[in-house]
Amino acid sequence: FSQAQDSSTAGEFQFRRLHTVLVGILKGLLTGLLGIGGGFIVVPFMIYFLNMPTLLAIGTSLLVILFSAIAGFFGRLATGQFNLGITIWVTLATIPAAQMGAWIAQKTNPRLLRFFLVILLGLILAKMIGSLFL
Repeated sequence: FSQAQDSSTAGEFQFRRLHTVLVGILKGLLTGLLGIGGGFIVVPFMIYFLNMPTLLAIGTSLLVILFSAIAGFFGRLATGQFNLGITIWVTLATIPAAQMGAWIAQKTNPRLLRFFLVILLGLILAKMIGSLFL
């Protein structure tokens, strides 16, 4: 991986279309194959493969996920593969928590945010490996 920028400003970011399309293809494949591809997958790709500043990657991934979620929702809606009660309660809890998280992220060093992301990914990996063998 290349050294990611620590700046949170978009002015230093150089957009590369081919790299961006490749990240999108990889995200799409992982989403289709494994049901993953949310922010915890897209953000590291954007930071380390596209060299995006951390806060810009976080915000951009949210918009990408919005459109992916809408498309996925209509597919699941057509086949009845969702629980409306859980959806409502999780959404109600998520809205204020996301606002608070965005406020905290704005005040946090981007390197620390990336460190927390690595810890989260490590915990998820450990849980998944453990579930394979238990």
